[in-house]
Amino acid sequence: MIWHRMEALRRLYKICSIITRLILFTRNLVELLTVKKIMESRKNIYLKLIIGCFFIGLSSTVLADYATEVIKDDPVAYWRLDDDQSPARDSTENDYSAFESNGINYKEESPFLNDDNSAISFLQNGQLITDSFEKIDGGGFTVEFWIQFNSSPAGFTNLVGDGEGGMDFMLMVYAGSGGFIRPHVQTNSGFASIDSVDRITDNGLHHIVATWDEVSGELHLYIDGELANTTVSAGTIPTSGQPINSDNPIYIGQDGREPRAPDALIDEVAIYNYALSAERILAHFKVVEVPEPPEPPEPPADAGGVAVGDSTLIGELDYSDSFTIGQNALSDARKTYAAQRFPLPVGVEVIENSHGNPTVFWPSNAWSIATDMAINPGGFGYFGSNGAGSDSGMTQRGGGGDWSIPYGIRDVFIIQSDFVQLPDRVDFTVGGTPNTIGGADNLNIFFRQTGTSPWFEIGIYNSLIGEKDTGLSSDIAVRNGALNTGWNNYALLVDVGNEMIEVFVNEESKGVIDLNVIHDGAYAGILDNSYIGVGGAGSDRLWSDNFQVGSPGLNTELTITEISYSPIDGSLSVSWNSNPGNNYALDFSFDLLTWLELNDEIVSDGESTTYQEQLLEALPENKRSVFFRVREVE
Repeated sequence: MIWHRMEALRRLYKICSIITRLILFTRNLVELLTVKKIMESRKNIYLKLIIGCFFIGLSSTVLADYATEVIKDDPVAYWRLDDDQSPARDSTENDYSAFESNGINYKEESPFLNDDNSAISFLQNGQLITDSFEKIDGGGFTVEFWIQFNSSPAGFTNLVGDGEGGMDFMLMVYAGSGGFIRPHVQTNSGFASIDSVDRITDNGLHHIVATWDEVSGELHLYIDGELANTTVSAGTIPTSGQPINSDNPIYIGQDGREPRAPDALIDEVAIYNYALSAERILAHFKVVEVPEPPEPPEPPADAGGVAVGDSTLIGELDYSDSFTIGQNALSDARKTYAAQRFPLPVGVEVIENSHGNPTVFWPSNAWSIATDMAINPGGFGYFGSNGAGSDSGMTQRGGGGDWSIPYGIRDVFIIQSDFVQLPDRVDFTVGGTPNTIGGADNLNIFFRQTGTSPWFEIGIYNSLIGEKDTGLSSDIAVRNGALNTGWNNYALLVDVGNEMIEVFVNEESKGVIDLNVIHDGAYAGILDNSYIGVGGAGSDRLWSDNFQVGSPGLNTELTITEISYSPIDGSLSVSWNSNPGNNYALDFSFDLLTWLELNDEIVSDGESTTYQEQLLEALPENKRSVFFRVREVE
């Protein structure tokens, strides 16, 4: 019985496919015949059969219609990417097959709803590459493909293009950090590029088409069948001159210029030697059935920053810098500073607040001050605010690097800062040599994202010993514009005398590094508090904010350290260790059961607080013991 049902379904499917083809080619006639037949027979079952067959057949043939539409427009090359292995076959008569150079995942499930073909995705350096061929003998070009990002790009990555290296390219379509799309063209007059204003931040399927017309010089980008809103990011549009490098090979995935492939599915890639019209691009887009993109998750309420003075780790501040500029800045130099001005005008390098300690200076050639609205994202996009003052100022450095201030105040201290996590690392340096991770007397703690680096999530480095694993996990999430801005807060509790370093991310302890023990004491005897600094590496921009250093104030256990009382004049003094900025209440009891309140509005004196009161009545002489307790109150 099951076999008969399956066979019947197969036959029905064949019948439906035949009927569908007839409908597609002679739709009006079929509709008229269907209406006539229904009116004559008045059999609803016939109507149901025709409609049912129509939808079944349509679901299986529309992608074939897409291929037909593409071939109709005479592409130079067309890779459907439904191959089982390399090479990816060209569906035109030109036979420009694309060969796997690095890791490709074949037979990925098609992103289309109505496709039983497949797509490809990439390993970290995955690429398909063709032999060289001429692509520009028709008066321009079109690059067309479908893409579904699994995660937002962390830097520039080629999607489809001919970039062999450096300036050796003619046509390229890149994605940039945060999901903007950047088409390029190069002529003998120079190169030009445009950036999409809107970013692709969802995991939906998108139709991307870039066109360039040699005569008009116009470079256009279409996303999902519509002309995209773009800005000119390089060169001049319209372009002038003759195209160059037009016989370069085509790269799908990583090219010869950038170090990564997209974390994405790509399908249906076509290259044309002229600019497709807007009408034909829309026709291509409309012939397929595209799923709705998933709803983006809500971004976290905490953007990852800890403003100066809000740290739960620091008790008393020694130095701090929120890098605030404009009218709310503390110094005149920063009040008049124009965002991103470099090199720094005199006075801007002075640390914002020395908290009564000797004034110190940052190196003035290391960075500029940017804001959320005045920023140079370069190839590593800026996703947004840290929620803790980046709108009024933060450091911006071109490329990696490290910079320091003189310290030497405490042997036990907390160093803390916000960073946008870089693809390689961000770091703290503690030691005797300023403004570098080098120096035999420097120790460095490196922070990296979880699970994305061949290096260590939290590493320890000295220039003579090298970097080794601390065995600690950072739990730092990969940047994703739909989920986070990349900002995190980082801190170290440094104990020079005991040679211990406790590591924190977002004010959560990740563990303690005992320098006397780790890696057989290889890093023992180095720790020096003369200079403390921040830095990082692995991208073309480094952003930081809310640098602060001071005494440990984390989770200080309330302990009464001294009690004195004079029955002669009723003077009472009670001292306890405390956290700066907190409020306390002092109670007393004769039996540890019933407690009476002395005062519930005692403001902390700092790391230690003393409460003194002249009691109006002496404590009863018949009470042999008096007990005191301290409570932290809001």
